[in-house]
Amino acid sequence: PGDVGSEGLVAQLVSELCREFPNKFESHPGPDQLRKVKRPIRSLILVTDLIGSGNRAVRYLDAAWNVFSFKSWWSGRGTNGIAFDVVAYAATPAGKAFVESHRLAPAVRIVAECPTIDTALSDDTAAEIKRVCISYNPQTRTADALGYEGTGALIAFAHGAPNNCPRILHASSQSWAPLFA
Repeated sequence: PGDVGSEGLVAQLVSELCREFPNKFESHPGPDQLRKVKRPIRSLILVTDLIGSGNRAVRYLDAAWNVFSFKSWWSGRGTNGIAFDVVAYAATPAGKAFVESHRLAPAVRIVAECPTIDTALSDDTAAEIKRVCISYNPQTRTADALGYEGTGALIAFAHGAPNNCPRILHASSQSWAPLFA
């Protein structure tokens, strides 16, 4: 069996909220389920641990936008429609800005900003760290040596490091053992 990462932890939190407040929260409702709910649904919330590049959250929002019912509900958000929220423990500045720029105008709520190689270090130090990450990349593809889409996230969780982090932190090879497997 595979290891359960952040998706399992987040799913558990959502399940706990739904059990504790069954009249307030629904877990993973689709449009058909929302049409059957007797109380008004005011917000759809995407819950995640990290917004790195922002691509995953934007794909979720795009999927909602492609459903005509969601478009209709969203257009009435000022009076009785639905709003979109993204809740994350951390977000890179670029990822957060990308999600906030989506046409659904989601409110993005985070606990902490996720530092990256570029935001936490001076230009000279960042360049040197990137060189080391590329030189010691435990996998052959250099395109993602700094993490998914070159994010260079500098964060780790109890369950491991996300793929937005430099690969030397979380990927292994025959000659490399990661700090955060």
